[in-house]
Amino acid sequence: MLEIIGSIGDVGEGQAGLVTERQAAAVGGTAAILQELLDSRVIEPVLPGVVRLHGGARPTFPRLYAQRLLLDE
Repeated sequence: MLEIIGSIGDVGEGQAGLVTERQAAAVGGTAAILQELLDSRVIEPVLPGVVRLHGGARPTFPRLYAQRLLLDE
């Protein structure tokens, strides 16, 4: 689990801590793992399909960044 959290964190690096569910799945973040991370408040939902890792600086407009990530997929 820690390895997957690290991998998700690597993806969020340079994206203001935001990660799409598709990006998380690409590094092994299954729906069950993402739900566990949500329940334990390691990640938080921003938009449907986009989460933010806790612990980093919050972007000024997280929903705007999240929409851009979804468009880039």
